[in-house]
Amino acid sequence: MKIRIPLYAQHLNQAEFVQLMSSTVDTLKQYRSSCNDPMVADLTQRLEDSLPLMKESLKQKRGSDLTKELKQALKIRNIDFSAFVGGLKLFQNARTVEKLKAYRLLQELVELYKTAPTANMQESSALMDSLLARLAQPPYSEAVTMLMLEEAVANLRDSQEKSYSLYLQRCQDTSTRVKIDSAKIRKNMFKDYSLLYNHLVNKVSYDANASEKVILQILNDIRQDFSERNRQKNKVESNPSTNEIKTVLPQGKELETT
Repeated sequence: MKIRIPLYAQHLNQAEFVQLMSSTVDTLKQYRSSCNDPMVADLTQRLEDSLPLMKESLKQKRGSDLTKELKQALKIRNIDFSAFVGGLKLFQNARTVEKLKAYRLLQELVELYKTAPTANMQESSALMDSLLARLAQPPYSEAVTMLMLEEAVANLRDSQEKSYSLYLQRCQDTSTRVKIDSAKIRKNMFKDYSLLYNHLVNKVSYDANASEKVILQILNDIRQDFSERNRQKNKVESNPSTNEIKTVLPQGKELETT
């Protein structure tokens, strides 16, 4: 049995680190009754207590993802608005009285809402909703039909509903989320994890028949799995002349290794 398996945790993203800690805590809890070492028990409890907050921190990324989705949805909505306006402009020189009248009616209406795409989110949504509500009622609905702009209006309505729904989701997520210092929690968890792992390595190195040997074996299997993932994910370039492998860390980041 190899007693120590290296693990460079700085290569793990947040989700992977949470998975590593979850697997470790599950293992330690499973063998808690068979281990009488007070240091192992204390560090296990500290890791177990920190894990829920670490899992909760993953939801902060969800908020960031929602913001990206909202920006994309607003971009599509504004494109749909421009498409509607562009389609309307095709009739500015209409040769029939009915179509020219319909164009002028809709053009006057659109002029009232020209700031909708560039206004802040609340004002923009309110303006878009107002525009769509008026387009759904006579005489504007009749003008839309006359100029065959039903599809453009339907697209705008659909993208407006989607963007506003995402906006409400983001507002709800922001209002209920508690800001978590995930970097600090991760640093403390890894410190406790390292103390525990090194303690187990020392005990088994001193006594090959120590009762903690089975725990260390499982933790090493977990570490081996994550090390293999790192090897596959983070391929580092080696210098052909020296065959020296260079690992570059982000500025100011500590090397997480045990």
